[in-house]
Amino acid sequence: MRNVNLNILKFVELINNFCLSLSNIGLGDSYQLSDVSF
Repeated sequence: MRNVNLNILKFVELINNFCLSLSNIGLGDSYQLSDVSF
C-alpha cells in the first residue's frame, strides 16, 4: 500500500505541475489576446 500511495502522490504532483503550467500558458495567451483585441 505504501508503494501505491507514493505513486498516487507522484501522480497528483505531476497533475498539479501540469495544471500550473497550463494556467501560466493560458494567462500569457489571454494577455496577448487582450492586447490584440483592445
